[in-house]
Amino acid sequence: MSIGAITARAFELLRNQLARIMASSPDAESVAAIDRAFEAAAKQLSALGTRLAAVVRRGNAAEERVSAHLFMACGFSSDLPTFASQHGLTGAIKALHSCITLPLECGSALMASPDASIGGSTGEATECLFSQAHLLSHAMSSAVTIGGAERFTAQLAPPERLLPWLSAAVSKLFFLHGTSLGRGSIFGLQVLLVQVVYYIAYDARFRCHAAAVRLDGGLQQILLRLLVPMLHASAAAMQLPAEQRPAEFCLTHVVQIVLPLTASALGPPFHEQLRATSGYDNSHARRVVQSVTEIFASMPASCPEGSTDDLFATLWSSLLTLLGNVATTTTRSIDAQQNLITLYSDAQRRSMLQQLQAAVSRLPAALRWAVKDEQCKAARQPDDCQPGVLLGACGNIVELWMLMISQELQANLHGGWAEVTVFCAAGSALLRALPHASALSGLAAMGVATGSQQQFEDKLTKLLVTASLLTLQAIKQVADSGPPSAADSAAAAEALWQLHMTLCQCIHYSAAPPAAGIRFDKLLPGLAYCLAAAEMVSSRVCAASPCSPASHSVAKPRQAAHSCLSCLVKQQPVHLLAMSVAQVEAALVVAGACHLSPDDERVARALIQGLDHGPAALASNPSVQQALGQCLDRIEAGEASETGDLDPDLLAAVQQHQQQHREPQPGDALELAKAAATRSCAYLRCANLAGEGGPAAGQGAGSQRCSKCKVAWYCGTACSHADWKAGHRRVCRALGASDDV
Repeated sequence: MSIGAITARAFELLRNQLARIMASSPDAESVAAIDRAFEAAAKQLSALGTRLAAVVRRGNAAEERVSAHLFMACGFSSDLPTFASQHGLTGAIKALHSCITLPLECGSALMASPDASIGGSTGEATECLFSQAHLLSHAMSSAVTIGGAERFTAQLAPPERLLPWLSAAVSKLFFLHGTSLGRGSIFGLQVLLVQVVYYIAYDARFRCHAAAVRLDGGLQQILLRLLVPMLHASAAAMQLPAEQRPAEFCLTHVVQIVLPLTASALGPPFHEQLRATSGYDNSHARRVVQSVTEIFASMPASCPEGSTDDLFATLWSSLLTLLGNVATTTTRSIDAQQNLITLYSDAQRRSMLQQLQAAVSRLPAALRWAVKDEQCKAARQPDDCQPGVLLGACGNIVELWMLMISQELQANLHGGWAEVTVFCAAGSALLRALPHASALSGLAAMGVATGSQQQFEDKLTKLLVTASLLTLQAIKQVADSGPPSAADSAAAAEALWQLHMTLCQCIHYSAAPPAAGIRFDKLLPGLAYCLAAAEMVSSRVCAASPCSPASHSVAKPRQAAHSCLSCLVKQQPVHLLAMSVAQVEAALVVAGACHLSPDDERVARALIQGLDHGPAALASNPSVQQALGQCLDRIEAGEASETGDLDPDLLAAVQQHQQQHREPQPGDALELAKAAATRSCAYLRCANLAGEGGPAAGQGAGSQRCSKCKVAWYCGTACSHADWKAGHRRVCRALGASDDV
């Protein structure tokens, strides 16, 4: 039997015996006796560490089998603090912390010895190192948990004792295992060493250690050599199903890798290392960017079981900061070369873009949790708040994404129709991030001048909106490449609907006080293109088969009859009718926002397009007719266009709709309600950008159905009540009784 097995068996027997004693509810005198026995054992183990270190320095380590004694002693004392803490043995806990003389004195002396391979095989040396790291990690954890970190850092493990051991231990690991870091049988040892680094670099109670690391460039590079392979290993693990991940892997493990890379002790040298390797020979920097984006894109939106909201929010904040930093490095590298194509191959560019788009889609979740993290910091320690840093990181991510998209557009974007869904998801995510960015801006205003806060908000708002519109350019370029397959067209139609609805929500969100500061009339061309692209996709499918499944891909079962009818009558699937009605409503909001001095030509184009593709009932809407009249007056006066150019075709279209004025019909309200009821939120002025899910009825996360008609769906109670007041109460009964919804 190996030494490890003997030690484990001995400790198991002791632990079981102690557990039986404590389970029998011993009296206070017996508990005190056990506590004293623990203290006595801790003193002996501490003295053993000092004695063994002296043996090593005398050069007798091999004869005395020091490494075997060290291994057994560390293994025996590693879990005792945890056991003592569970049973309230406070004296024992403090005494057992002194056992760290085993690694800090004997272990350090052993690793400094010329006979560095003491212990025989590589496996035995690794086991000895593991036992030391295990003891130190547990001791640091329990010191933090029971509030003894100050004594631990000042008396037992000050920087001049702990940091040399850590440097030697990581160097020993490199010597023993070379390039196999981040995988294999030594992964557990690396996890323990990372935990020690995490406490030193990130936990405020070890700030004296972090200060010492900041002054030691050599140690910084050694620790980064440990953390970066583990970063890659975490990224790989997060791509696997939960049941296939390494046993040591958990979200806490990711936290302990990511947070030190954003802390003051290791963050700056880490970024400097990236900058130094981001030129032509950029494999290191590119792989770091890949790993960070993969972790970011793979993060769950909600806190998983076994974690806490505080820890989860902190991880999201740190990941946002980390991705923002690596994005800045990559952007500067591309700018320095003045061309993405000269820096990366086609395959590398496509891979980076795919990873980054997946990460962009996680921005709403990242910012939502970052807001929670900043709010918690503001309540605990206001000086720790850094909303401006997080806003800047978000901006850096978006800027890199925009740079890559724009250069891909210049290279004619080799993607196919399947990528339309990806582009749409990225555009929707950028818009849905706006409320959380505004919340962060509000927190930033607490610590900076109002002008600076407004600068944060304006810059990020401009970036998010510009990037979402840049998405439409990419979609257009793909759309011009040729007809899609039936499967791609179905996915593209729903994705375009989702983006169109998000744009509408963004307009309504920005129009409501307090406004996000968006010139939302500039979003109208995006709405128009979304609708045009969706109409193109649907018309190609409908041309082949008017009632094909692809043309109704987003219709609910009860909507099938209505979808077929609309294809036969107007060749418009259900989602196009809903998009048209929502677009007209959004254009009316822009037209009514006189304080923004909207470009009436944009309003007119959006209205005409909605009327051309929407239900006939739109033409009789008094608000639509009023807006058309106002636009016509300004167009004829030459005041409607920001460019000053008059579009004859637009003028003719507006005039035609005015001349074909349709009187209101009894069923108009019901017809519009049917179109709105196919949306995930039937309230056309829904401003809920934070909602997630599909665009069709019942697909929104947390959506609820009208309790009376059982047809209309809403994203929440607020929209349900607002739509009831806006007119749903007048059509609710008829909508529920209708056969074609």
